Amino acid sequence: PILDHNNSPLHGLRFPQRVAELLCSLEPVRTNNRALDVGCAVGGSSFELAKSFDHVEAFDFSNNFIDAAKRLQSGDDVTFRIPVEGDIYKEVSVAHEPGFDPSVMQKVNFFQGDACSLSDYVDNKEGFGSFDGVIL
Repeated sequence: PILDHNNSPLHGLRFPQRVAELLCSLEPVRTNNRALDVGCAVGGSSFELAKSFDHVEAFDFSNNFIDAAKRLQSGDDVTFRIPVEGDIYKEVSVAHEPGFDPSVMQKVNFFQGDACSLSDYVDNKEGFGSFDGVIL
């Protein structure tokens, strides 16, 4: 666990997933069953959207975030270091929640992009199209 303290506030955890769950709970009208995740970071919200939508287009300005999302999507182990104090770090690994279906991850198309260029994607990116749900 990232928070090793017994009384840690848990309301800040899983925020991207909770945003995606909120969108799905609103039961948007489905025309093409596609979702868009603008600023997807490492894909937490994207993978959650893929549980309810047939296809998710997900992009972030950070190429490092997109690389990490694609590594998670392909099943690679992703580890990183969290600073504890001074030069002391704790190494943690990313893990999907119990019961997560790996086939769901294949519904997501990750790409590096700029939210300021959305109109360019609509006009020029093949297959971008329209969406039944969008999160920012």
